[in-house]
Amino acid sequence: ASFMAGNALVRTVLGSRYFPPADDDLNMIRLSDGSIGKVKFSMNPEINRKPLTRFKKYMDDMGVPVVFVYVHTKVLEPESQVPFGAFDFSNRHADAFLALLTDIGIDYVDTRDVLLNSDLAPDELYFRTDTHWTIPAAFRAYGALAEHLNQNYGFQIDEKFTNPDNYETRVYKDRFM
Repeated sequence: ASFMAGNALVRTVLGSRYFPPADDDLNMIRLSDGSIGKVKFSMNPEINRKPLTRFKKYMDDMGVPVVFVYVHTKVLEPESQVPFGAFDFSNRHADAFLALLTDIGIDYVDTRDVLLNSDLAPDELYFRTDTHWTIPAAFRAYGALAEHLNQNYGFQIDEKFTNPDNYETRVYKDRFM
């Protein structure tokens, strides 16, 4: 742990915005707005074709529809979020993976569209110190999934469950970093 802390300290002093992890494919980075994000370098969605095809066939045989919910990394708009000299291919990989799902016949909800087209400002979608959705962003994604299930699969999820105004909320200022 002390090596990691020392490494982080040196990188911070040097102004580095890139923090390579043990996993060479998923890297932490300080985004242009100062928040922490992950960038994705490589992915081959084709390695998923065979298992997903088998899974889809199994579910079809059982009479169960399959809907995949794509939860994207924090980098929704790399052109404006990723600092000069850094690269992020997560949108490209997401597009390729979702094309694979379409080819196999698996329906999906793409949360990139949901979040980018929501009424939330970009800095309201994710926590600054990690890559998780905020509660309002999660509610937008949940509402989109409920709407998709209602429209396409005969679900009857009442809108009162997807409306954040129907819940009591408490904001704890400076609760985390």
